[in-house]
Parts: sequence; C-alpha cells; structure tokens
Amino acid sequence: MDDHAPDLTPAQQLPLLYRSVLDLVAELEGAGERKTAYELRRRAIQTYSTRWDEGGRKSLHRLIREGETRLAAGRTRPAAAPAAAPAAGATAGAPASAAAPAAGSAAGTAAA
Repeated sequence: MDDHAPDLTPAQQLPLLYRSVLDLVAELEGAGERKTAYELRRRAIQTYSTRWDEGGRKSLHRLIREGETRLAAGRTRPAAAPAAAPAAGATAGAPASAAAPAAGSAAGTAAA
C-alpha cells in the first residue's frame, strides 16, 4: 500500500489496509482456515478501532503479511488423503456383519 500511495498519511491508508485484511479473511475462510481468519479479523478490528497512527498502519501491514503467508502455506500443503471406501455390500455406518445375511438366516434360506 505504501508504494502505491506514499503521500497518504497513516490515517488515510488505514481504510485501504483494513479492506485488504478483510479480503484476506474472506480468502482464508474459503480455504478452510476459519480459525486463522477469525484471529486476523479480531486483531484487525482491534487495530482499526483504536490506532489511527503509524503503529496502526504497521500493525495492519503485519496482519496482511500473516494472512498472505498462511494462504500460501495452505496452497502448498498436500491434499488430505481420501477416506477409505466401505467394503463391497456394506452400508455406511453399518457394521460389516450387517452387510450380507448370514448363511442359514431367514434371508439366506429363502433364496435356497
């Protein structure tokens, strides 16, 4: 932000920086990083509501770097392994013994 608007005061830059943090929060939430998104939002709100000075500007810049770093780390992390498929004939959540009738049961003898 500073490179694009070097003549703006910290108080003039804060709304732009805050919007950048909120955009990152939305990206983090979309990437499944809800805990990180919540923490960044909480810290940005605290800064934006109390520090309209150089310290607040630096704090928001730090939050932007943290969010970008977390997003980049999430993109390079390998995807989770898919869950194992249920055994043939098994129904989800049912024990394997419930998948097929036992020999000699009413269902098993009816076909014979």
